[in-house]
Amino acid sequence: YIDAALAWYRHFPMVGRSHWELRYPVVFALDAGFRIFGVNVLAVGVSMLAYLFAVTALSVWMLQRWFGPLESAIFIAIFCTMPGVIVLSTIANADIPELLYVAASLAFYFAACESASPRRLLLCAGVCAGIAFATRETSAGLIAAYGLLFLFRPVVNRFNYLLIAAGFAIVIALEMGYFAWETGN
Repeated sequence: YIDAALAWYRHFPMVGRSHWELRYPVVFALDAGFRIFGVNVLAVGVSMLAYLFAVTALSVWMLQRWFGPLESAIFIAIFCTMPGVIVLSTIANADIPELLYVAASLAFYFAACESASPRRLLLCAGVCAGIAFATRETSAGLIAAYGLLFLFRPVVNRFNYLLIAAGFAIVIALEMGYFAWETGN
């Protein structure tokens, strides 16, 4: 990831040659850290800690909204002191960024389920799912979950699930369009 971010930092734009270099949500965050803090270890740590802060803030907002302040405080105490979270949020990896985009997709989906006009929220859920997939393909489980909800337990009108698919497709189409533009293929 760091090599890819350095390549973007030095040779904008570039097309990655491996799956590590193509995980743009991670690479762009590291590149932004390099541009703000310079090319050093601090830039890597701050970039990943920003993702951790966003995951924590989003989780606290969701927990307070649906459960209460005590539950969100317990979450903070447990989640932010887990050794795996501490380590993963200070090194270049896709785990915490993927978690953020999956959690954001679910937050938009649950907000859409409570909304009188859920269409924009569902489109945002799809965009976040697409970014999660661009971060790492293991988030395909989220897409499968949306598919199962569509088939067996639609919480919103089935037609509106197409908005999730459209949001996802927008992200993937932009990525594919960029590749085609840069490579001519």
